[in-house]
This record gives sequence, structure tokens and C-alpha cells, in this order.
Amino acid sequence: MTNPSDTPKRASKIWGAIPSLGLLFTGLYLSITGKWSLIPWVPVGPGPFMDLVALTSTAECLRTSGWTLDSPSCDPYDRKFNYPSLWVYVFALFRLDAADTSWLGVAFLVLLCLVVLALGSGMRTSGARPADYLWLSIATVSPAVLFAVERGNVDILILALVLLATLAQIHRFSGTAGFLVGIATLLKLFPIGSSGLLLVGRGRGIRGWIGLFATLAVGTILLVPELRAIGGRTPSGDLVSYGMSVPIRWAYQWLDIQPHPLALRLLGLALFLIFLAVISIVALRWSPLRGQLATSANYMLHRPQAAGLFVASGGAWLVSYATDSFDYKMIFLLPVLAVLLPMAHESWLPRILSVAIVLEMWLSSLMPAPLQVVGDLVWLVTTPMLVILYLTLLWRLLQDRLVEFREGRRADYPSVTG
Repeated sequence: MTNPSDTPKRASKIWGAIPSLGLLFTGLYLSITGKWSLIPWVPVGPGPFMDLVALTSTAECLRTSGWTLDSPSCDPYDRKFNYPSLWVYVFALFRLDAADTSWLGVAFLVLLCLVVLALGSGMRTSGARPADYLWLSIATVSPAVLFAVERGNVDILILALVLLATLAQIHRFSGTAGFLVGIATLLKLFPIGSSGLLLVGRGRGIRGWIGLFATLAVGTILLVPELRAIGGRTPSGDLVSYGMSVPIRWAYQWLDIQPHPLALRLLGLALFLIFLAVISIVALRWSPLRGQLATSANYMLHRPQAAGLFVASGGAWLVSYATDSFDYKMIFLLPVLAVLLPMAHESWLPRILSVAIVLEMWLSSLMPAPLQVVGDLVWLVTTPMLVILYLTLLWRLLQDRLVEFREGRRADYPSVTG
């Protein structure tokens, strides 16, 4: 006989699976039929899974003709190889070549769906409501996320590594967490922002930091000689400057001035830093916002899973946002969104940030210019709030670890009383 109390749990599991199933069915349909043009704001390349094919074709060259980073391009679209060579050696180790690109692209889609399924499961333990899963579903089929799927972008694998590192840290495998963050950093550099994860949880000691720095020390010996070549080959856009390059470009057009792409990025950075400073001052002086930041940080401090996801995924995204970033990196905001949505029922700041993240995933630089401006203006105000919340949580975690360290010192050296 079915226990009536099991019905809400079963319904919650169904709701938790909806975001991943929506992404799976949408991605499979578009991948199998090739009808990416049905999503008009996803830029479709001349072939499927273009980012993935660069790795599979180069791995094939390594096994057949002894490829090096200085070799001519093996890419069928003649693009210069701009990944750390570690990727090629891993692909070659598993004997992957260009013929494997299609099924690997579908495997990346399934991996991303598993990540979203894990996020949905985590939301259930945080008391999420059906509306929260619908918001996450809207985000998972956004142009930014589908862009990552269409390209077969390896950031999907990096996101999975960051999520595994978070699980390892929560379950007290700090050395493993540090190792995974180190590997992710060697593969794509920007996951170094996830290292704040190692501050989450009491009693972890320094094993995580030893794992991280040992991995980076060994890997850096291989990576440093390649950085100059990778940097020179990586395409740099001018429409991803902290959510403000489109209005800045319009101003240039109104003044009839031809801007340099670097000028657009620098102006976007300057405007972002100005807004960050202004909102930081407001946060410090306006008690309602200051209270919201404290409440949100306290919520995550008492929930290691929420703190770990927010710091690890949010940190990686923030570092990527400060460099040459593209819209598919917004997949790193999916865990952040999964943390914020259950919090939004009690506090208005997580509610604003959740809506802003979903809007930006849709109103990104993939959209027509007028809609980009709307997304840029929303993002310009809310991104500093995300940064401040991230830094607030990071500071509180650091304080907790310092208190834990001092308590440990007192335990090791008890005071002597006469």
C-alpha cells in the first residue's frame, strides 16, 4: 500500500527532472534533425559541433602524423588550434577522431542534462517549489545554453568537473576537490575562480589547497610555453564587455567614429567598475540591501551544498566574464540560479538576481541589437550585485576558516592556569 506521504516526494522528483528532460528533448531534436535555425538566435556554423570537431580532428592528427602545437591546422574549417595540448593527448588516449564527433556531441548534451538533473535534485532538498523548476527550465533551453550544445563546447565538461569538485568538497574529499579544480584550470584557465570552493565546510584542513597547488605546479610546467600561442589564436569579440558594449557602440555610431574593438572592451570594463563601485557604496550605506546581502550569505553558510555551488560555479563564471568570454559560458550560471531560486521566496535580492540571470540568458549578444540593449542594461545593474554577494559569501567563509584555525591552535596549545 502506498504511503500518502510519499506522494509529495514523488511529485517533487518529477518536477526536479523537468529542466533536464526539457533540455534533453530539445537538444536531441535539434542535434538529430540539424534544424538549429528553428532557434533564430543560436548562430549556426557550417557544421555540427564545431568546437568539438577541432579537438577530435587534431587528436586524429596526433595519432597518425605526430601533431604539435606548431603544426599546421588539422581543423576541417582551417581554424587555428587554441586549446591547451592536454586536450589533444586525452582525446588521443581514448582513440577519438573526427568520425566520433557526432556521438561525442550528443554525449556532451547528455552530460549537461545530468548536470541539470543533479541541480534539480539539489533544489528539492532546499525546498524548491514547482515555479522554481519552471524558471530553471526556461534557462536551460535559452539561446546561451543551446549555443553551448550546438557548438559541442568543452565548457560543458568543465562545468561537470566543477560540479564533481563541489560534491567532493561537501563530502570531505578535499584533496580530490582541489585536484579536480586544478585539472579544470589547466584545461581552460578560468576555473581557477572555483578555488574558493575549498573554503566551504569545517574540518577540511589544507588538503584541498595542497591538491590544487600540486596539480597546478605540475601542469603549469607543460602549459606555460603554450600560453602565448593560445592567447594569439583565441578570437576576441567586442560585444561581450560586461554588458555595455552595444550601447557604447551605438554612441560611437551616433558620433560617426569608428571604434577599436579594444576600446569597446576597455570602456565596457570601466563602466562596469564604476557601477560596481556605486552599488558597493549603496550596499554599505543602504541598510535594506546590506541586510539582504547578509541574509543571503547566512542562508548559504548554513547549507554547504548551496555555498559550494555558488562559490565554485559563480567564481568560474566571474573570472571568465573578466576575460574574452562568450555567451555559452553562461552555463556556469545554471548552478548559481539553482541556488538562488529557493532563496527567492524569502528575500527580494535573490529574486531580482534570478530574474536577471534568466533574462540575460535570453537577451544576450545572440539577440537582435535592440533586445541586446535591454539585456545589457539589466545585466549592468545586477552583475555588480552578484559580484558583491559572491565576495560577501567568500569573506564569511574565510572568516569561518580563520576562526576554525584559531580554535584548533588553542586546542593544540591549551592555556596553563596556576
